[in-house]
Amino acid sequence: CFAHAINGGLRIDSDGQTTLNGLYAAGEVAGGPHGADRLGGNMLVTCQVFGARAGRAAAKEAARSKAMEVPQEQVHHEKDRLASLKNQNGDIRCEELRSWLQETMWKNILVVRHGDNLSQTAKALLNSGKEIQRVKVAGDSDIIPVLELENLFGVGRAICAAALHRKESRGSHYRPDYPNMDPSWEKRILLRGMRETIHIEEEACRQVP
Repeated sequence: CFAHAINGGLRIDSDGQTTLNGLYAAGEVAGGPHGADRLGGNMLVTCQVFGARAGRAAAKEAARSKAMEVPQEQVHHEKDRLASLKNQNGDIRCEELRSWLQETMWKNILVVRHGDNLSQTAKALLNSGKEIQRVKVAGDSDIIPVLELENLFGVGRAICAAALHRKESRGSHYRPDYPNMDPSWEKRILLRGMRETIHIEEEACRQVP
């Protein structure tokens, strides 16, 4: 049901190219062509079509591209961050914080999305995301779940921001405080950044002839 209710994803072109040069996406991770609502099974064909197109485009890109020099400053920064995380002796289990996030999203950002609940959830996600610094990391096997949790909080904040910004009801996005569909909202919501600051843009949808 949750996958049915979420229709966003990475912005791609007809070949699966994202806004980050050289990064391709297809399937559930990408924004699909189905509009404001779809059944989960409808994405199967989208996965096949855009998976094939993205694969061919990525292969051509790889064949004509040269290896890029990796900024060593960034490499050292990430190594230091992971080393610091490995020694993090917190008092919260990663599973506890993840369960809280799942329950919060389930209650407030599934299909029924009231503005007051969305505002409270946005604040809670921002504050609780900082609690990751208190997660106990006992060894290497605990690092990946913590990194995944950081990304989950980022995605949660992005979904919440988009739902709060769209002041209408459309498809599986239902706002009791804005219960009607508004023709002026026939547009996409584009988000940049998933950390403390999320930049929001609007883009009108092209009309199908």
